[in-house]
Amino acid sequence: GINAEYMGAALVFYTFYLYIKSRRDDGDDDNEESQNLKLSTLVLVAFMGSLDEIAIFTSFLSSGRFLWYELLIGTFIACNIVVALCLGATFIQPLVNIITSIPLYLIIGAIATYMIMGEVLGF
Repeated sequence: GINAEYMGAALVFYTFYLYIKSRRDDGDDDNEESQNLKLSTLVLVAFMGSLDEIAIFTSFLSSGRFLWYELLIGTFIACNIVVALCLGATFIQPLVNIITSIPLYLIIGAIATYMIMGEVLGF
């Protein structure tokens, strides 16, 4: 829906912000400001991704397709699966090395492109 287009556009702007910020930094990834940026980016991307789900969940609940507790249980199970997969992936060191070598602005840019193209092309 329209939410994905807006979230994709917002992520495009955030990608440019991260790119400019990465060019100004001196490459020190261990400082406190860099750690705060990583945490704030995680929170922002998670929040933007959740906005689409809120719209979908609201329509499911209002249509009567799911009861509130069925939706709550399903969401809880899905979140636990995602957390388990992410935690499991951290034990695969070659995968961790590949992912950590990718600049953050490229990852956010890829997510933004996927969201926008998904809406444009309908996938």
